[in-house]
Amino acid sequence: LNLDTKAKWEKDSLALGVSGGYGDSTVNNVTSKNTEFVQGYGQYDHVFDGGRFYGGLRLDGQYDGIAGIDYRFKVSPLAGYYLIKNDKMGLAVEAGPSFIMEHLEGESADSYWAARFAERFNYKLSATTAVWESVEYLPKVTDWMANYLVNFEAGIETAINKHWSLRVVFQDMYASEPAN
Repeated sequence: LNLDTKAKWEKDSLALGVSGGYGDSTVNNVTSKNTEFVQGYGQYDHVFDGGRFYGGLRLDGQYDGIAGIDYRFKVSPLAGYYLIKNDKMGLAVEAGPSFIMEHLEGESADSYWAARFAERFNYKLSATTAVWESVEYLPKVTDWMANYLVNFEAGIETAINKHWSLRVVFQDMYASEPAN
């Protein structure tokens, strides 16, 4: 289940979202969980003169019972640039520092600084249908090569009516140092 909302003004935009899922399967009368997560985000952007450069703040929160993430919070101030920005297509790149606070199952809580590099692409196929893709790379500042997170999402969305849409989404969240 996913709930997203977006608002745009002349120079500012705000995006908020929360999603969650739960699933289990039964084989030979043995039931086991295969999905259990809740995640949310918020991003505020302010476009500077010229309409291509922007600055903002992104907040993320995550719980994943299967991956052993008791919690992971990220606070990320950012600077971004629209490589493509028109009514049909958008391509933006973002970078900035990120402060990550996490507690992984079986480990003590940890917090650290990371760099954040991200890319977002969207394309309107029609007035009611769009595709998108985004990639985010967050290496730990003190251990760039061994400790990093990579988040990827791609999807297609079509409007059912003015307030509801049907979305098909593929997400992959990779941690180079996952919970035990």
